[in-house]
Amino acid sequence: MPGQRSVLLLSPGLFVPAELEDENDELMALAIRSKVLINVVDAGGVWTNPAFEACRQAATDAAFKNMEGQANREELIALGEGTGGTTNFNNDFLGGIVKGAEAPEYRYILAFAPQNLKLDGSFHSLKVTVSPGEHLSLQARRGYWAPKHQEDEAAAASQEIENAVYSRDEVHDLPVDVHTHWMNEGETSKLTVLTSLDLKQMHFRKEGDRNRNDLTIVAALFDSDGNIMPGSGKTVELRLLDETVAGLQQRPPAVIGTDFYVKPGTYLVRLVVRDGEGQITAENAAVRVQ
Repeated sequence: MPGQRSVLLLSPGLFVPAELEDENDELMALAIRSKVLINVVDAGGVWTNPAFEACRQAATDAAFKNMEGQANREELIALGEGTGGTTNFNNDFLGGIVKGAEAPEYRYILAFAPQNLKLDGSFHSLKVTVSPGEHLSLQARRGYWAPKHQEDEAAAASQEIENAVYSRDEVHDLPVDVHTHWMNEGETSKLTVLTSLDLKQMHFRKEGDRNRNDLTIVAALFDSDGNIMPGSGKTVELRLLDETVAGLQQRPPAVIGTDFYVKPGTYLVRLVVRDGEGQITAENAAVRVQ
């Protein structure tokens, strides 16, 4: 659904064992990509080591309790700061909830692509700084875990398309337009989503005597309650000769249609097109069917 996405996490702390670090890192990365803020409120408030309570005879377990409390809190801090959310570790429990429920006035995302990354599952720390003299507070993701194996390109592309379908952000990497029209057919209407592809502006990869690119086209339909209707995916494999590519300059855009059979109502069309080079276009279109 459109709007700000956030999670308000109230917890006295949690511990992530080493064998779950990869899943934890993937969860944080998914939250960042999906623009979900995780706002953290420490349900325990200001923490003190119970080993030092006056009623205790000895404090032999003080070091262990310190390590346990610090580890539990560190994970909360990592979730909050790593996703751009807020953290609250004082005794103002209600104030922390109010602060965590507020949407940020501005938000920016910084990113980088690591080069020559070894697939060893090791942790890589990150450091972000601002220019001296700027009166700014800074929080950032502390680091990331390297993968243990090469990512499957097909699975990654499929996940990227799925994420784009459920997003509402528009991206225009490819020369694609979306149009709709509908026709009444009794109790239901046929709603057609038209994908217009301007192939003369498309990038092709030369292999042998062919100019290649693969386009994955997904048209999804959401009703007024945000429920997704059964969608359709198509793959267009382009294998064009040089003279065919040259002739595209005189040709109109190619149009591919996707049909939905729906009842009267207001719908949101979500069109996602991804090419073989990883470029993507995602567009929205509202339509009212009577």
